[in-house]
Amino acid sequence: MLAWCGPTPPDGATIYHDGGTDGIEEASYDAPRLTGRSTSFRVDDPAGGWKLQGKPPRLQKNITYSVYGWTRDNGYSVASAEFRLSTAARIKPGKVLLQDENEHDMQVTRRQLHRMTHDRTWVSCG
Repeated sequence: MLAWCGPTPPDGATIYHDGGTDGIEEASYDAPRLTGRSTSFRVDDPAGGWKLQGKPPRLQKNITYSVYGWTRDNGYSVASAEFRLSTAARIKPGKVLLQDENEHDMQVTRRQLHRMTHDRTWVSCG
């Protein structure tokens, strides 16, 4: 799930991990025309207009991955979040993983996330 507070929704999302100078891209996705402040898709089987560029990712259990949203003109990006397969496996049904400014994992409901993205005391858009 990606959430943003600026006026520009992402055009896509990328999963990568450390390696080399720029990181190693695992998968990149083109987004459909997005509205609102959040979106979600399955990385292994995107639907709802999301399109995988290339082959599905083959994520490995001992690697820390990052995912972020981007715009084609690089004018805006959604802050990245880190995860491991073991972290993803612990996400409870109906919850989403997010990280606070200290990169601590938190699980919240989509409703809570929606409220948080509209609360300027919690989210800094600037």
